[in-house]
Amino acid sequence: GRDVAIKVLLDELSPNDTLTRRFTVEALAVSRLKHPNTIQIYDFGKTAAGRLYIVMELLEGETLNDRILGLGRLPVRMALRILAHIAAALDEAHGKGIIHRDLKPENIFLVKVGDDPDFVKVLDFGVAKLRDGAGDGKGTLTKAGSIFGTPRYMSPEQASARAVDARSDLYSLGIMLFEMLTGRPPFEAEQPLLLLLAHVNQTAPMIAEVAPDLAVPRDVERLLMELIDKQPNRRPATAAVLRDR
Repeated sequence: GRDVAIKVLLDELSPNDTLTRRFTVEALAVSRLKHPNTIQIYDFGKTAAGRLYIVMELLEGETLNDRILGLGRLPVRMALRILAHIAAALDEAHGKGIIHRDLKPENIFLVKVGDDPDFVKVLDFGVAKLRDGAGDGKGTLTKAGSIFGTPRYMSPEQASARAVDARSDLYSLGIMLFEMLTGRPPFEAEQPLLLLLAHVNQTAPMIAEVAPDLAVPRDVERLLMELIDKQPNRRPATAAVLRDR
């Protein structure tokens, strides 16, 4: 008795074990999450014909990527409110041993809820990592030494195929905050490999270098620099710590 969105794995992709597994991982991961800032899954499984499907809530609004493209730059207050919503969703996910690993503006959806026009829904846990021992008891559902995700938003440890924890997602949040405030991410390159190397080796520019006309409160820029620090132990310890700041 309600409208829903149904994600179905294309028939021609079904023989691809990696994509099939990613599809299953997304369903398994998100079905365990109940936070209102996370996309809600109602059902998942396989049809009689063997097609994998996920049934989820139908959202009406726009992606964060669309919002950035439309406005160019987001007001500081709006960017921080969106950041806090994402951090709240991640706090639950991380608490259940789920690391998103592919946070980017395309995977953040903005819907109107009550008087809030920027209510966040975090989407696409298709490359999520379930912490060893969490969930179904089978341990990590992604292959060690492999790189998954989107290079433009990857943490240095993820870009170099090292072990990642929840602080990797916080780095990706920092990259998105930089883009929300300035209209562009801190590192740009046409080749994915160059982006990965930049995350590992290059120091991110200050906001004033990218947008000299933009006035950002000093404590906001300080938070941004903490989030995109190359060293995970210099970032906020948890998503809850970030949300409460």
